[in-house]
Formats: sequence, structure tokens, C-alpha cells
Amino acid sequence: VVVLATADTASAVVGRSLQDPECTIHADCDAATFPQFCYKGGFCEPCTGGWWGEGDTGECRSNISINGSCAVCTPKTLPPTAAPVKKTKINVANSSFEGGTAGWTSAGGSARTSADELGAAPHRQTYLSLSGGGGAVQQTLAGVTVQAGRTYVATAWARAVNPPSVGRSASTKATVGLAAGGAAASTVRRVEAPVLSGVGTDGSPADTIGDDGVNIWFENGYRMHAAGWFYSQRVGQDPVNDPWTKRGFAGDGMATGPIIVPGGPKAMYDTWYTEEADELISRIDRVDLSGVAPNYERAEATGEDEAGEIFHTVLSHKGDQGPWVIDAHLTYDDEEDRLWMSWGGHAMWITEMDPKTGNVLGNPKNAEFDKHPAGTHKCVAAWEVRDFRMCTGADAAPRDWDGDANGVGYHEGPSLYKKGGFWYYCASYGSMGFSYTIRCCRSRRPDGPFVDKDNIGCTKFDTTKDRFGASMLLGPEGHQAVPGHPHMWAEADGREYLGYDFRNYQTNKSEDRPFKTDDEMGIRRLYWVNGWPTIWTPLTVTFAADDHPDAIGSALTIQLSNGGAPTSLAAFDLVEAYYYDGPSEAFRLCMAKAKTKCGNKKAKAKKDFNKQKKICKKIKKKAERNKCNKDANTLKKKQNRAANKRLVKDEKKCVSKHG
Repeated sequence: VVVLATADTASAVVGRSLQDPECTIHADCDAATFPQFCYKGGFCEPCTGGWWGEGDTGECRSNISINGSCAVCTPKTLPPTAAPVKKTKINVANSSFEGGTAGWTSAGGSARTSADELGAAPHRQTYLSLSGGGGAVQQTLAGVTVQAGRTYVATAWARAVNPPSVGRSASTKATVGLAAGGAAASTVRRVEAPVLSGVGTDGSPADTIGDDGVNIWFENGYRMHAAGWFYSQRVGQDPVNDPWTKRGFAGDGMATGPIIVPGGPKAMYDTWYTEEADELISRIDRVDLSGVAPNYERAEATGEDEAGEIFHTVLSHKGDQGPWVIDAHLTYDDEEDRLWMSWGGHAMWITEMDPKTGNVLGNPKNAEFDKHPAGTHKCVAAWEVRDFRMCTGADAAPRDWDGDANGVGYHEGPSLYKKGGFWYYCASYGSMGFSYTIRCCRSRRPDGPFVDKDNIGCTKFDTTKDRFGASMLLGPEGHQAVPGHPHMWAEADGREYLGYDFRNYQTNKSEDRPFKTDDEMGIRRLYWVNGWPTIWTPLTVTFAADDHPDAIGSALTIQLSNGGAPTSLAAFDLVEAYYYDGPSEAFRLCMAKAKTKCGNKKAKAKKDFNKQKKICKKIKKKAERNKCNKDANTLKKKQNRAANKRLVKDEKKCVSKHG
């Protein structure tokens, strides 16, 4: 167990370890593969020794620290790990379904491929879709027969692509399996759009309605969200499966962007605008917070205009929508001690903020956009029709262009997320009432230039695709229509999530007849494929030959299926397989744990022996001193024998349970 000194505002209890987001055990640094590694700055780094643990001294590396203090990293108490294995890739024909269903045979139900961009396939664009109630395909892996002592592993990415539904999305059970000689192993996951739940402070049911996204911050052991109301969870709770507690009123401001900066602002950045006044107004106000999570007090308004209450205005514009100053999202880069605000409608902008004051960098006295020096605000993405062209340096769209097949020519609600040396910009593309989708670009810098998966600049109009650069992350699915206002965050244990809002699907709607349901909170697990975010879920199945002796010598088949409701559709993509020689991973880890336990007992026996030897050394009478030393040696041998006997018993248990 690695114990890290933490900042109180961003810590979480994970198992027996107190972790901190700055340097934490990450899902990509799992106990089986990298048990002595911390996740820092997008990479798995060892707690001790040099790079990849070379010259491990058991002492914490000086450059892994929290607030200047060293992480405590004691090798003998770390989780056990098996020795690394050599993985040999197994060829899976048409593994990403770019060739339709070639190489796969139907095993029940309906199977078809789709290149619908709304599916946001993690690899290229085409994916397989299987109907519920038993839709399945399989592929006998060419040239692969099950061999004794060998373990086979297959992974597939899955999600639901359910058609629109007025009620809750249909139950969708994606399954990946390996089978040979009548034996089989499988992994099943529910992958339909999740439904969040809420409770009041008294435990009674409450709604999870909230305007413009799910924007998460951590303080005082709580996971917080604000959108019209404050919502909270304890950090140890699951963001998707556990209920959110609805708390106090969070104000009338729209598109709340919360931030807590050490030594700087603790505030919400709210949007206020009006299109009805004689003079158009759009502004972003900082609303300072006092108190600690989960109970906050908001600063009092200092005035009012046609747009609404006035607090501390950090950025504004009057007269037109060029620019449209709305939808702030704040991102603090703790490695560089820099604060960034993404914002905008029609065009998306990035503004550097002062991390001490929470104002635009340079603290201009006038919040009006037009009064700020050139370069203060940088436009990083365009999705604007020609008549609304305002993104400095962006290409002009064709005169008749008004978006693509999945959204009209408008976007808003941007956010930034830093991971692994890249900055990810994501926003709401299309109209809020009918065609919102979440699309993303990335850059090495927070202020761009940003490109999409196809390396098309996000301010560049591509005539082949007939649109500006932007890669799909999430579109409508099942009951969740118009997903938008994205926010990515990482938990202390390394799990990552996408927060967003959506509206419940209604029939007979269009751009002219938009959805009228309330904005709801939406959260999904977030994963990464080839450096890009995805809401698709990885499913991994393991087939150990020694667990299935009757399968030895038989051909190995990989199976994909949907055991969900008949109306459900499960999508699959990027199917991969490999094998390694030796016992199953479960057996290897079981034995590693047993050996670690044995080693710890022997280490304790040695420690007790050395302690007793020091006591014996102080005895003046030789005979008594000799007897003391003899007794110490006897006890040490007894403890070591007991540890060895325990190891033999544990090994038998591992063989019995895991083969």
C-alpha cells in the first residue's frame, strides 16, 4: 500500500490507501502490472528507484511529492505482483469490422455493421451491432489450438447504440467469450446509458435536474456538482451507481463553471445573458463561495442589469454575439500553476486567468471583451455559419453551410482536460433543443492549435468532410437526447469520467420543435484508445488451458453477443487477442500474494531476532547471554518453519482455486 500525503481539498480514501489526484494509483497502473507505480502527469512512474524501478533502493524518489512532502513507499507492504509475461498476439480477422462481417459467422439474432458517426467508434468509424435477446457472432481463430500451460486473453470494446426511447434505455448486456472443446469463459457488462439517482438531505427521493453539464470538484471528502442546485456525494461513493444528495440552491446563473485553486479563488463562474434588451448583453461572473463542502454560502449580488444579477464580472460583451460570452469552464494546471477559462457560443475561446485573483490575466479594470489587448483571448474552434463568422484566424465556411448531418452550425459549452501531454477540448455541437452532440479536439497547448482524430484543424474547414475539424465523443442514445456541456475528471483511484447534461427523448421533435424536457445529469466512465477519449467499455476475458483440460487440442473461438432486452443494440469494435505461457493470471497473483505473505513473516522474524540479539548483548552473565541467543535463534527458526508451512498450504489453495 502506498500512502501519499495529500491536500485536504482533493483527497480520497481508496481501499486502505489515502491517495491524491496529483500522484495516485491509476487504473492504467493496476496492482497486477505496476503495483509500485504512481500515476503522475499522464505516465506511470515508480515510487522508488530509477525509471522503471532500476536501482530500487526502497527509498521514495525525491521528485514524487505532494506539496513538497515525499510519498511513503515501503516495498515490503506493496501489493504482490506476478513476474511479467511475454504476450504473443493472436490474429483476429476483420477485428474492427471495417470489412463488414467478413471473418465472423452469425450465432443467433441479427448482426450488422454500421459506420454511423454518432456511434463514435473508438477505432476508425465502423462497428458491429448485435440485437438483444441472443444476437451473436463468433470467429474460430485461425491456426490456434488450445495448448496445456497456456493462457488466452481476448478484449473487445462495447457500448449500447439503442434507438431513441421515451422510457429508460433498453437493458444491453455485451458479452465477450472464449470457447474450446465444450468449455467456455465469458465477461458480461451492462452498457446502456446509465440513469442517475438523487436523494434529499433527509434521504427521500430527489431529482437530478441540473442546467448545463455535470461539473465536478472535490473538497472536504466530498465530490461536488452545481447546476441550479448543489449536489454531493462522499468521495468513496460511485459517481454513477450511488445516489447524489440534492442540497442548497446554487443560484440562477447558467452553465456554472466551478473551480478551487490553492491560494486562489473558490468560486462558480456563471453565465448571464439577454437577447431581449435593446442592447444584447452576455457576461461571465465570478460568484465567490464561502464555507466548505457540502454546504456553501454564495456571495451577495452587487447589482442587476437586463441580463440578471451582477456579481464580479470577469468578461462581458454588449451589442451583438460577436463574441457570445457564455458557458465558462475553468481548468487549473497545478503543474504549471496556470488557470485557463474556455468559453463561448458560435466560436470557442480560451482565456488565461490569474490563478490568484480568478480574473482575466492582467486583471483588466474593464471586463468588456473589446477593451482587452489583442491576444488576450484566443479562438480555438469554429463551427459557425458564414454570417456569424467571428473566430479570428478561422476558415470561412461555404455560404450555404449550416452544419453537418449530426448538428446545425452552432456550438457552445466548451471544456478543457489535460492528460498525458495533451490538452483535450470538447464542446456541445449543434442545437441544444434537438441536435446537440459532444465532439473533441486535442493540442499540446491549452490555447491550441487543436486538431481532431483525422488531424484536421478545429478552425479549418475540410471540404472533403464538409465541416470543421471535430471528432465525435457522444451522441444521443436511448432515452438520452442532446448530450452536451462535457466535463472530464479523474478520481483519486485513477478512474476517469465524462459528465454532461441531456434531455429525455420525446417523439415528433425537430429543429423547429425542440425537446422541452429539463436538463438532467449524465455521467459515464471514460476510457482512452490511441490517445483519444471514448465512452466505449473494454471487456476482457481469460481462458486458462489448465482450467479446462478437456479443451486442450481443440480450436479456440472468440464470441461476441448481446444478452440484453430484445429491443437493445450492443455495438462492438476493436477485438484483440493474445496468449502467454504459464498458469493463469489469477493463479500467478495468488502465488505472488502467498509468497509476499511468507516473505513478510520471515522479515518480521528477522526483525524480532535482531531486536532480541540487542537485548541479549546487554546481558552480562555469559551463560544467561548464551541462553538468550539460543532462544532467539530457536524462535526465529520456528517462525520461519511456520511461514514455510503456511506457504505450502497457500500454494495448495491457489492450485485448487485457480489451477
